[in-house]
Amino acid sequence: MIRFEVAPIRPRVATVVAVVWIYVGVCWLLTGLFMLLGGLQLVRIAGSAEWLGFAPAFAVGIVVSGAMGLRGAFGLLRLKERGRALVEWANWLSFAGFILFTLTFCNGFARTIGYFGSSEFDPSRAILPFFMGSSFAVPFLIMARKLRSQEVRYAVRDTEMRGDY
Repeated sequence: MIRFEVAPIRPRVATVVAVVWIYVGVCWLLTGLFMLLGGLQLVRIAGSAEWLGFAPAFAVGIVVSGAMGLRGAFGLLRLKERGRALVEWANWLSFAGFILFTLTFCNGFARTIGYFGSSEFDPSRAILPFFMGSSFAVPFLIMARKLRSQEVRYAVRDTEMRGDY
């Protein structure tokens, strides 16, 4: 008896998101590691880590997001639920990281120091940086939402039910 089994077709959006995250994951993993190593050297030279501010936390976020996205991208290419979930979480983490970085930058950029040491917040100086930073975060929001689509979930579920590994 001849059996014709057709493997589930990987949705195009899953392929595009996985390939994007393979590239972004490798780049961010290396960038974050070099940022951490550079920060350690600067702390050694300066003797204090106070002036680094939120940069180490940002570098750790880049490393974690890149590693999650890279690991999940290979699983997503095989249509694994764990890979889809990891890439989705990496997208949400990247979106949150870009927004937090943008808000922190806008807070510092919009503050002006007065004559007597007081600082004033001028919202007009924060509008353009906020929209520019937010525009970098939007693609991660779109990818996270597309990974929750019915098409991707059905393809992942079909692969899991068949036991294709």
